[in-house]
Amino acid sequence: MKEIKRNAIVVMAIGKKYQKDFSFNKKKFYLYSKKIDCDLIICDRPPDEKFKRSLMHQRMLLPSLYDNYEWIASLDMDLII
Repeated sequence: MKEIKRNAIVVMAIGKKYQKDFSFNKKKFYLYSKKIDCDLIICDRPPDEKFKRSLMHQRMLLPSLYDNYEWIASLDMDLII
């Protein structure tokens, strides 16, 4: 039986451009995740690497990637916290 971890915030930053863009906001996400006692996960690879779905729709696949968490919240990387 797999161990269920606590909660997580997942941010998709796939590709060098988006990883660079996210680097400006990463500290705020990290501080927020600490404040609400969750893990911060930076998803830097597409959930569906064969791209059967557009990258925007791949967000719907995140729960299956992180099913060892009780819950996850997928937030846009340009969200202002």
